[in-house]
Order: sequence, then structure tokens, then C-alpha cells
Amino acid sequence: MEALVQFTSDTPSIVPVPTDLLELIAIYTNDAVNQNKLTRTTLGDIIVLSQTSGIPRKFYRQKNDYLIGPAPPVGTVFWVSYYQSAATLIQDSDTNWLTEVAPDLLRYAALCYAADFFLDERTSTFEARYSQIIEALTNQAQQDDLVNASIAGAYQTDGFSNFPDNPTTN
Repeated sequence: MEALVQFTSDTPSIVPVPTDLLELIAIYTNDAVNQNKLTRTTLGDIIVLSQTSGIPRKFYRQKNDYLIGPAPPVGTVFWVSYYQSAATLIQDSDTNWLTEVAPDLLRYAALCYAADFFLDERTSTFEARYSQIIEALTNQAQQDDLVNASIAGAYQTDGFSNFPDNPTTN
């Protein structure tokens, strides 16, 4: 379900939202020195930030666009990483990421639907197999997330802290 699109900025403060977006993962730039992941902010903040130019740090979604701030130079490359919806299957020969990655899942989902419609006694068998496939795919996705995973602290440790026991503050 993951997709990555590249967009080169013609309008400095706008990156279009992909048409098949279900959920955003990240937006980041190609700046070799300051390659960075942008963070979500409020509309008020982005209006102020988009009036200045510089290294993009923040974004805000407004309808079909992500507003970016500060405004990067024209030609800045953005990558939008996101979860995508599956393309509609119209013709018998059509495919999408679901038919490519998990054709059995699609088959058993269709069998469950058909069994309900035709009051077939095998509904529970089809549902059990469908559930097994979903569980296997979920386990595979979780395992992929854990391979070469990095561990990061829950709090910034840049010398600024409100905790009295932090040795970097006095």
C-alpha cells in the first residue's frame, strides 16, 4: 500500500496531494545539506511561514494541496511517502497492488461475499481462510517494520530539558 512520489516545485509553497492518498507517511526534501522531513503545523503558522523563503520545515494540508513553509526555491524536489488506495478493477485483465501482492486475499473476500449472497454453508470456511491470509500479511508487514529498525529516545536530548535530573541543565 505504500507509495512514493517525487514532485519538483514550480510554485514554491505548494505540493499537490496525490490523488490516491489514503494516509500520509511523510513529506521530505532533497536539500543535500538540510535533507529534512517536514512536520505538520497549523494553518495560521503556515500562512506566516509561507511568506518567507528558506529551507522548508512545515506543511499544512488545504484541500488538494500541501502548503509548505518557509517557501523553498523553485526547483526544490519533494518526496511524498504515503499509503495509497487500490486502483479500481474494471476489465477482467485489470490489476492493482492488491491483485499483485495478495490475490488469495481478494479471492477469499469475493468467496465470503458470494457465500453470504447465495446463503452457502461454506461461509465460515471462507472467512477463516480470509482471516488467516490477513493475519499472515499483517505479521509480514510488522516483521518488515522491525528488520533493521532503529531505536530513538522519546524525548529530545539536545541540552534543553524541563526535567531537574537532566545532567545537561543546572
